[in-house]
Amino acid sequence: MSVQSVNVQSGSYNPQVTGIDKKKAEDLILMLPDQVVYKLAEDQARKQIKDKSKRVMLGFGLGAIPLVYGLTGAIGARGKNLAEVFSAQSGGLVNRFINSTCQELKGPAAKFVAGAGVTAKIGGAIAIGLGAIGLVRGLFNIGKKGKEFSQQHPGTVFLAEMAALFAGTAFIPKALGGMFANMKPEKIAKMASKITKWGENFNGKNFVKSVQNLWHGTLAKSPNWLKKTGKFGVAIAPPLFIAGIIIGSIRHSMKYSKAFAENVNVIRKEQERILEERQKTANPSEVQAA
Repeated sequence: MSVQSVNVQSGSYNPQVTGIDKKKAEDLILMLPDQVVYKLAEDQARKQIKDKSKRVMLGFGLGAIPLVYGLTGAIGARGKNLAEVFSAQSGGLVNRFINSTCQELKGPAAKFVAGAGVTAKIGGAIAIGLGAIGLVRGLFNIGKKGKEFSQQHPGTVFLAEMAALFAGTAFIPKALGGMFANMKPEKIAKMASKITKWGENFNGKNFVKSVQNLWHGTLAKSPNWLKKTGKFGVAIAPPLFIAGIIIGSIRHSMKYSKAFAENVNVIRKEQERILEERQKTANPSEVQAA
């Protein structure tokens, strides 16, 4: 006999599937501990809202965001000094590092570092945010009371997750940037020298030159309206992409919380029904009086 004998969605049991009689099935339902009730409700909620496919899509979207922003950063860095693009005043680790060590980079190497820097900034922020949200969810799921609070107050839990996300993405990069700023100047100068040599070698590679010539040739042949449309599309693609992911994630969380609460309620009502039925069976005089 196992907890899988209980049908969470319908609040019933099937003797042909479980191979046990009605009384044993009802005893099983009545004896379910809270942890098992929540686990059954969670498993059923994931099936109802296709949680696995949603996680895959969300993971793919979050992984693509840094790359989209990185492409935008690489295109936008054309003809600019990296020290201007990555201002040290922001306090972040990536900005401080590139501002201090990549000022001498030119051409394709500068564009590559600009794209990589933006990708690292966005990717790091996403990783920190996901870590902060995971920490909050873990805290709310500790013990019976935490699960009950999450079930009854999904809005409060969501606000706590958002607060942790903004706090983490605001303070952790600056803290890491402060640690980099405290490094000895000679170490930073040594890193800058190595990066400058790397940039010169990178720009001299035949593959890089071929890609650069192909890119410039394509731009030269493209009409002006296509160039303007392309720049506009690249500029608005990241925010539109993020907005779609956020809206989808919020809707998914709301559906999941609702399904979880409904599934817990189904089991509780089934337990109440069994108890009421047994009480009436044990006291038939009450039934006749009614």
